[in-house]
Amino acid sequence: MQVRLHKFIAEAGLASRRAAERLMREGRVWVNGRPAREPGLKVDPRSDQVLVDGQPVRARRRLTVVLYKPAGYICSRARQTPEILAAALGILIETDPLWMERHAGKLQGLPFDDPSAQALGTPFFTPYIHFGQTGESELELMARGARAVQSLIDRGPGRYLVVSHGALLNRALFSIMGIAVQPNFQGFAFGFGNTAFATLLYRPQAHKWRLLHFEAPAGY
Repeated sequence: MQVRLHKFIAEAGLASRRAAERLMREGRVWVNGRPAREPGLKVDPRSDQVLVDGQPVRARRRLTVVLYKPAGYICSRARQTPEILAAALGILIETDPLWMERHAGKLQGLPFDDPSAQALGTPFFTPYIHFGQTGESELELMARGARAVQSLIDRGPGRYLVVSHGALLNRALFSIMGIAVQPNFQGFAFGFGNTAFATLLYRPQAHKWRLLHFEAPAGY
Protein backbone atom coordinates (compact mmCIF):
# COMPACT_ATOMS: atom_id res chain seq x y z
CA MET A 1 0.00 0.00 0.00
CA GLN A 2 1.37 3.40 -0.95
CA VAL A 3 1.74 6.19 1.61
CA ARG A 4 2.96 9.76 1.38
CA LEU A 5 6.73 9.89 1.70
CA HIS A 6 6.81 12.50 4.48
CA LYS A 7 4.30 10.43 6.46
CA PHE A 8 6.40 7.29 6.00
CA ILE A 9 9.53 9.09 7.26
CA ALA A 10 7.64 10.48 10.26
CA GLU A 11 6.17 7.09 11.18
CA ALA A 12 9.69 5.63 11.04
CA GLY A 13 10.57 8.05 13.86
CA LEU A 14 13.18 10.09 11.94
CA ALA A 15 11.41 13.45 11.90
CA SER A 16 8.02 15.13 12.11
CA ARG A 17 6.00 15.35 8.90
CA ARG A 18 6.89 19.01 8.45
CA ALA A 19 10.57 18.31 9.10
CA ALA A 20 10.43 15.38 6.66
CA GLU A 21 9.13 17.74 3.98
CA ARG A 22 12.07 20.04 4.70
CA LEU A 23 14.49 17.12 4.35
CA MET A 24 12.93 16.38 0.96
CA ARG A 25 13.32 19.96 -0.22
CA GLU A 26 16.97 19.93 0.87
CA GLY A 27 17.65 16.88 -1.31
CA ARG A 28 18.46 14.62 1.65
CA VAL A 29 15.77 12.06 0.81
CA TRP A 30 16.25 9.59 -2.04
CA VAL A 31 13.81 6.99 -3.39
CA ASN A 32 15.03 4.16 -5.59
CA GLY A 33 18.29 5.93 -6.37
CA ARG A 34 16.82 9.35 -7.15
CA PRO A 35 16.34 12.49 -5.02
CA ALA A 36 12.73 12.86 -3.88
CA ARG A 37 11.83 16.55 -3.68
CA GLU A 38 8.25 16.48 -4.95
CA PRO A 39 5.63 17.31 -2.27
CA GLY A 40 2.98 14.65 -1.95
CA LEU A 41 5.19 11.90 -3.42
CA LYS A 42 3.96 8.42 -2.48
CA VAL A 43 6.03 5.30 -1.86
CA ASP A 44 5.35 1.63 -1.23
CA PRO A 45 7.30 0.68 1.94
CA ARG A 46 7.30 -2.96 0.84
CA SER A 47 9.12 -2.41 -2.45
CA ASP A 48 10.61 1.12 -2.64
CA GLN A 49 14.04 1.90 -1.21
CA VAL A 50 13.97 5.12 0.84
CA LEU A 51 17.19 6.75 2.07
CA VAL A 52 17.60 9.75 4.38
CA ASP A 53 21.14 11.12 4.47
CA GLY A 54 22.25 7.87 2.83
CA GLN A 55 20.69 5.66 5.51
CA PRO A 56 17.80 3.28 4.72
CA VAL A 57 14.42 4.07 6.26
CA ARG A 58 12.48 1.06 7.50
CA ALA A 59 8.85 1.00 8.55
CA ARG A 60 8.20 0.40 12.22
CA ARG A 61 6.13 -2.56 13.28
CA ARG A 62 2.71 -1.48 14.46
CA LEU A 63 1.77 -2.36 18.04
CA THR A 64 -1.73 -2.05 19.45
CA VAL A 65 -2.22 -2.12 23.21
CA VAL A 66 -5.63 -2.75 24.78
CA LEU A 67 -5.62 -1.08 28.17
CA TYR A 68 -8.16 -0.40 30.92
CA LYS A 69 -7.94 3.32 31.57
CA PRO A 70 -9.21 4.61 34.92
CA ALA A 71 -8.14 8.00 36.33
CA GLY A 72 -4.57 8.83 37.25
CA TYR A 73 -2.72 9.59 34.03
CA ILE A 74 -2.88 12.46 31.52
CA CYS A 75 -2.89 12.14 27.74
CA SER A 76 -4.11 13.89 24.60
CA ARG A 77 -6.55 12.94 21.83
CA ALA A 78 -3.85 10.80 20.21
CA ARG A 79 -4.33 7.61 22.21
CA GLN A 80 -1.85 5.10 20.84
CA THR A 81 1.35 6.66 22.18
CA PRO A 82 0.16 7.13 25.79
CA GLU A 83 -1.36 3.65 25.81
CA ILE A 84 1.94 2.09 24.78
CA LEU A 85 3.82 4.15 27.38
CA ALA A 86 1.31 3.34 30.10
CA ALA A 87 1.52 -0.37 29.36
CA ALA A 88 5.33 -0.30 29.39
CA LEU A 89 5.57 1.73 32.62
CA GLY A 90 2.67 0.10 34.44
CA ILE A 91 0.84 3.37 35.05
CA LEU A 92 -2.70 4.59 34.49
CA ILE A 93 -4.14 6.99 31.92
CA GLU A 94 -6.35 10.01 32.43
CA THR A 95 -7.73 12.06 29.54
CA ASP A 96 -7.67 15.80 30.20
CA PRO A 97 -9.33 18.07 27.58
CA LEU A 98 -6.87 20.86 28.41
CA TRP A 99 -4.02 18.79 26.97
CA MET A 100 -5.78 17.82 23.74
CA GLU A 101 -4.22 18.85 20.42
CA ARG A 102 -5.06 22.14 18.74
CA HIS A 103 -8.54 22.49 17.30
CA ALA A 104 -7.59 23.01 13.64
CA GLY A 105 -11.02 24.03 12.38
CA LYS A 106 -11.55 23.19 8.70
CA LEU A 107 -7.94 22.01 8.49
CA GLN A 108 -8.61 19.12 10.89
CA GLY A 109 -7.21 15.91 9.41
CA LEU A 110 -5.81 17.53 6.24
CA PRO A 111 -2.08 17.13 5.33
CA PHE A 112 -0.08 20.33 4.84
CA ASP A 113 0.26 19.77 1.08
CA ASP A 114 -3.45 19.17 0.47
CA PRO A 115 -4.86 21.80 -1.95
CA SER A 116 -7.84 22.33 0.35
CA ALA A 117 -5.50 23.12 3.25
CA GLN A 118 -3.52 25.59 1.16
CA ALA A 119 -6.72 27.33 0.05
CA LEU A 120 -7.62 27.94 3.70
CA GLY A 121 -4.30 29.67 4.39
CA THR A 122 -3.74 33.38 4.89
CA PRO A 123 -0.80 35.52 3.67
CA PHE A 124 -0.25 36.96 7.15
CA PHE A 125 -1.15 34.90 10.22
CA THR A 126 -1.64 37.03 13.34
CA PRO A 127 -2.06 35.52 16.83
CA TYR A 128 -5.76 36.45 16.64
CA ILE A 129 -6.62 34.57 13.44
CA HIS A 130 -8.53 31.33 13.93
CA PHE A 131 -6.56 28.34 12.65
CA GLY A 132 -8.43 26.77 9.73
CA GLN A 133 -10.97 29.65 9.91
CA THR A 134 -12.96 28.03 12.74
CA GLY A 135 -10.24 26.56 15.00
CA GLU A 136 -8.20 27.94 17.89
CA SER A 137 -6.14 31.08 17.40
CA GLU A 138 -2.57 31.20 18.69
CA LEU A 139 -3.68 33.28 21.68
CA GLU A 140 -6.50 30.86 22.49
CA LEU A 141 -4.03 27.98 22.34
CA MET A 142 -1.64 29.94 24.55
CA ALA A 143 -4.40 30.51 27.11
CA ARG A 144 -5.29 26.81 27.13
CA GLY A 145 -1.62 25.87 27.54
CA ALA A 146 -1.44 28.15 30.58
CA ARG A 147 -4.60 26.59 32.05
CA ALA A 148 -3.13 23.12 31.45
CA VAL A 149 -0.01 24.05 33.43
CA GLN A 150 -2.20 25.53 36.17
CA SER A 151 -4.13 22.26 36.37
CA LEU A 152 -0.90 20.37 37.07
CA ILE A 153 0.16 22.81 39.77
CA ASP A 154 -3.28 22.50 41.39
CA ARG A 155 -2.77 18.75 41.74
CA GLY A 156 0.03 19.36 44.21
CA PRO A 157 3.56 17.91 44.43
CA GLY A 158 4.17 14.85 42.27
CA ARG A 159 5.65 13.49 39.08
CA TYR A 160 3.47 13.93 36.00
CA LEU A 161 3.96 12.51 32.51
CA VAL A 162 2.04 14.47 29.86
CA VAL A 163 1.62 13.23 26.28
CA SER A 164 0.23 15.88 23.95
CA HIS A 165 0.58 17.69 20.62
CA GLY A 166 3.65 19.79 19.86
CA ALA A 167 1.74 23.03 19.31
CA LEU A 168 0.09 22.87 22.73
CA LEU A 169 3.28 21.75 24.48
CA ASN A 170 5.04 24.78 22.98
CA ARG A 171 2.37 27.14 24.27
CA ALA A 172 2.45 25.52 27.70
CA LEU A 173 6.20 26.14 27.89
CA PHE A 174 5.69 29.66 26.51
CA SER A 175 3.34 30.37 29.42
CA ILE A 176 5.93 29.05 31.89
CA MET A 177 8.78 31.12 30.41
CA GLY A 178 6.81 34.27 29.64
CA ILE A 179 7.38 34.05 25.87
CA ALA A 180 4.88 35.90 23.67
CA VAL A 181 3.47 34.34 20.50
CA GLN A 182 4.55 36.00 17.24
CA PRO A 183 2.77 36.47 13.89
CA ASN A 184 3.35 33.95 11.09
CA PHE A 185 4.67 31.40 13.63
CA GLN A 186 7.92 33.35 13.87
CA GLY A 187 10.21 33.59 16.86
CA PHE A 188 11.27 30.92 19.32
CA ALA A 189 9.88 27.36 19.19
CA PHE A 190 10.62 24.04 20.87
CA GLY A 191 11.16 21.17 18.41
CA PHE A 192 8.35 18.92 19.61
CA GLY A 193 8.37 16.50 16.67
CA ASN A 194 7.44 12.83 16.97
CA THR A 195 9.12 11.17 20.00
CA ALA A 196 10.41 14.52 21.36
CA PHE A 197 10.22 15.11 25.10
CA ALA A 198 11.17 17.56 27.81
CA THR A 199 11.79 17.17 31.54
CA LEU A 200 10.95 20.10 33.82
CA LEU A 201 11.17 20.75 37.54
CA TYR A 202 9.08 23.31 39.43
CA ARG A 203 9.95 24.61 42.91
CA PRO A 204 6.86 26.44 44.21
CA GLN A 205 8.61 27.84 47.28
CA ALA A 206 10.69 30.11 45.01
CA HIS A 207 8.47 29.92 41.90
CA LYS A 208 11.38 28.61 39.85
CA TRP A 209 11.11 26.41 36.78
CA ARG A 210 14.08 24.41 35.47
CA LEU A 211 14.27 22.77 32.04
CA LEU A 212 16.33 19.71 32.94
CA HIS A 213 16.33 17.98 29.56
CA PHE A 214 15.01 18.43 26.05
CA GLU A 215 15.35 15.95 23.22
CA ALA A 216 14.00 16.31 19.69
CA PRO A 217 14.07 13.74 16.85
CA ALA A 218 16.98 13.80 14.43
CA GLY A 219 16.52 16.23 11.55
CA TYR A 220 13.78 18.29 13.24
